[in-house]
Parts: sequence; C-alpha cells; structure tokens
Amino acid sequence: MHARVWWIKGLGMAIVVVAGWLLLATRYPSSEWASWGFFLLLAAGFSLFPITFGLSVLSFNLSVFVALFAQYGWPVTVWAGITASLLDQLKRCHTWRHWLVRQSLTATSLLAGAGAYHACRIVAEPVLPHPRWLALVAFGLTVAGMQAGVRRALSRSRRPQGALVSRVQLWAAVVTLFSVLVGLLFAMVRPHLGLLGLVLIAVPAGSAWHAFRLYAQLWYLHHQLQRLGTVTGQIAAELNYDRTVRAIGDAVRQLVEHDVWGLYVVDKLSGWLEPVIVEKANGQPLSLQELAVWQSASQLFQQHLHRRDPVVLVRDDIGSAMPDGTLAALCLVPLVHEEETTGMLVVGRAHTTAFSRVEEVFLGIIASEAVVAIENALQFRHTERRSRVDELTGLLNFRTFEALLEKAVERAAERGERLSVVLLDLDGFKWLNDTFGHLAGNEMLKKVAQLLRENVRREDVVARLGGEEMAVMLPGVGLDEAAEVAERLRRAIEQRAVITVHAMDRGQPVSVRITASFGVATYPDVATSARELLRYADRAMYLGAKHRGRNRVAVYGRV
Repeated sequence: MHARVWWIKGLGMAIVVVAGWLLLATRYPSSEWASWGFFLLLAAGFSLFPITFGLSVLSFNLSVFVALFAQYGWPVTVWAGITASLLDQLKRCHTWRHWLVRQSLTATSLLAGAGAYHACRIVAEPVLPHPRWLALVAFGLTVAGMQAGVRRALSRSRRPQGALVSRVQLWAAVVTLFSVLVGLLFAMVRPHLGLLGLVLIAVPAGSAWHAFRLYAQLWYLHHQLQRLGTVTGQIAAELNYDRTVRAIGDAVRQLVEHDVWGLYVVDKLSGWLEPVIVEKANGQPLSLQELAVWQSASQLFQQHLHRRDPVVLVRDDIGSAMPDGTLAALCLVPLVHEEETTGMLVVGRAHTTAFSRVEEVFLGIIASEAVVAIENALQFRHTERRSRVDELTGLLNFRTFEALLEKAVERAAERGERLSVVLLDLDGFKWLNDTFGHLAGNEMLKKVAQLLRENVRREDVVARLGGEEMAVMLPGVGLDEAAEVAERLRRAIEQRAVITVHAMDRGQPVSVRITASFGVATYPDVATSARELLRYADRAMYLGAKHRGRNRVAVYGRV
C-alpha cells in the first residue's frame, strides 16, 4: 500500500480509538479501562488472523462483541467493532468507498444486534426466568447473519460455486456458534472473576481458534489443489482454440475469486499485446466504456510483458492506466513458451484485498498450462486447416468438397431446393508447365483461384479437385442460373487470367493467358446424389466443352 494512504488510515484509526476512549471514559469508571484494553487486543488479534477461504473471511470477533455488549451495552461495542475493522483495513487495498461501507456495515450490524437483543428480552421476559442469555444469543446471531448476508450480496458475482460454498457456509455457522458460546462465557465470568477470569478463558479459546484456523486453512488449500488438478487437466485436454480459451476462464473462476479477467496474446508483427477475451467473473462481456479502459491499460501490461513471475499491482501501481478506479488490484501473469513470452493472463479485483501468494502460484500454474494448450490448439487448427485446404491456392481440397457436397445434397432434399455444381478444367495447362515451368503453372492456378472467389457468392463453395481441375458448388441455384454463373466465370478467366513469366529458353518477360472449359449439372434435375452431380458435371465438361473446342460452357442434358 502507498505510504500516504497507510498513514491516513493509521491516523484515522488513532482518532477513532482516542476519541472513543475519551467519550466513553466520561460514562464508565477507570476500573473498566483495563477490560476495554483487553477486549480491544482480542478483537485486534482476531481481525489480523482470520480464517480466509479466498475472499470469504471468518473472524472470531463476535465473541468479543457479545461479551462487550453484555457488560457495557452498544456504545462500547460499536466503538470496539469499528476500531477492529479499521485495523483490518490497514493491511488491505480497499477503495475509500469500500472502506466506509465496511465501517458502516460493522456499526449497522452491531446496532441491529442491539435491537434484536432488546426485542428478544421484551418477548421472552414474561416467559423465561433469565431471558438475558437468550437475548445475547439473538444479538450474536443477528450481527453474524446481517454481516454475512450483506457481504454475500455485495460480492455475489465472485462467490465460488458448488461444494465449496456450502462447506464455507458450514464453517461460518460453526465459527458463529463457537463465537457466541465463548462470548457468553466471557459475560458470565467477568462479573465474578474480573480480568483474571477473562484471561483464563481467552488463552484456551485463543489456542482453540488458532488450531481451528490452521485446520480450516489446510482444508481449503487441499480443496483448491484438487480443483487445480481438475481444471488444468481440462485445459490440457482441449484442442479446439475457442474451447481452450473458455477452459482457461473456467479455471480462473474456480480457483481465484475476481471481478474481471482477460487473456492477451503477443502480435508477432508489432510485438504488442492483443486481447483474445476480456470478461467479467460471471461470464458477461464488458461494456464499451469498460473495454475502452482495458484497452488504455494495455500499455501498463506491456511494461511487465517480459517478466517471468506473476506481478501484483495495487491501486497506486495501476494509477492513471485505469482512470475509472474500479479495480483495486491486478495480477499479471506472462505466458512463456520455450523462453519466449507469447501472451499474458490478467486478473483484476475491485474493492477487495490484493492477491495472496497462493493465488499467485495458482495463476502461474494455470498460465503454464494455458500457454501449452494454446500452442497445441493453434497447431491443431493449422494441421486441421492443412487437411481441408489446398496449400497452393487456398481453396478447399477434394475430400472436404466431397463431404460438403454430400451434406448440401441432403439439405437440398429436405428443403426441396436445387443445387448445382460447376466443374472447370484449364485449357492448355500442360503446355504452360512445359514451356514456362511449374512455377508459372502454380502462379496461374493461384490467379484462377482468386478470380473464382471474387466472382461467386459468399455461400458458394470453391475447391481445387486436383491438378488444373476446380469446382464451384452453388446452393439454391437451378440449371439455367448455374450456366450463367459458369459463363461469367469463363469470361473472367479469359479476360483476366494473365501472368507475366520468363520463358525457359529466353530471358524476356512474356504475358501468358489461359482459358477454361466448364461443365454444369444440377440436383435434382439431372442427378440424384452427390456422386452423380460430380460425374455428370465432369462428363459435360469433357464431352460438351473440351471435345468441342474448349473455352466454353456445357450443361449436362443439353450436350
């Protein structure tokens, strides 16, 4: 925390302690001051050493509040509660607004508990011989219930799900009951044994709390390690890029409570971080204004890009990079693959504590699994694309085209639509290869492929079937319209399929043109299956176009 903020909070705490002490000293004798100091030390110790389950914090302070309320009433109790809460804030990086909310919640819950105490005494006094003790139980349960309910409502989007939340609630119930019982014990012993009796109870109670705290922390760590093994396995098992990114987000959500997270990759050309995904903890996308803020913060992320370990930034480190002030802490985890930084995992929290060392380690493990999974997914995408696409022209290959054609025929049959196929074969392509070399032939194939893509619709499918033979699938197009499309493609190739090459036997550049012969077939006019469509279009192309002079369009059934 920035030194200035720490001193301001420390000064505020000192003012509250001293002012409260002076005001209460006028109401209570000095013989009670030692008890106040004792209870204040207990509250401070319980505030500094709570049980933490991520961002869920369980404290034993309720026992002190019950004892103080039983002995001195609500003024001393509220004063001690605010003082303990202020001490807890000194080690955290809350915003001023959240800081005030926490103090208000403490005071309001204690006052609500006082109201429940008096209401319970009024109701139970005619029935029970000693209603005071039942009313103190009502006080403790009201304070605990109100604080837990408000905190859960304020951080609902970050709460863990499933078995963990029910187990945390069970821990909270046990701590609340234990705190109320110890508080009642303090209240019973104080009038008879004085400060010595409080010490005799506080020592074993504090030891029991410490042991309970260690056990709870070990249980939570064991639970999170089990989750870590599960989520990292899910990340490693994915090969689809989008599902890999989603699995990374699920892992962050399950292991680290947060408000927003983002995944960035390094652009290989510019070297700058580019966002893959940025979303809230509940999976909702950021608003345009929030996205603009995160975009402006990319320079801050860039400064820590070449670090190897997670970097935690609190509000004063974030500074003007996020001027809206919504985030109190950021954890930046570089993605390093084979000694090269390829991206960054960014996790942010608003109005809460900084990231613990355990959470940094968990995020580092997620990042190490994520970078390998992303590389595998990208490699798989590249391999999958190579298996579907002709490398030279970028068109689909024959196997992929055939599979798509079969599905398209099934869909056309279900909807009662037409489906046409146009096949084309380049005229004189062997002469081009023999005269100018295979590099010239490859250049011509790429030129023709480009012309085909430019002259068909977005929903049409273009493929290279092999050699100099290509095909176009036209969903929803009948025979006459398909013939018009083929004629348009023929003219485009005839007029624009021009490359400049060097003949192998002379050095002067030569402009070379090429033409193509086309065959057209339509489902269900002349064909009843995908295989028949290809066979009839191929027959029209060779018998109706190639054998009749080339550079023409032939329609099956009209040849």
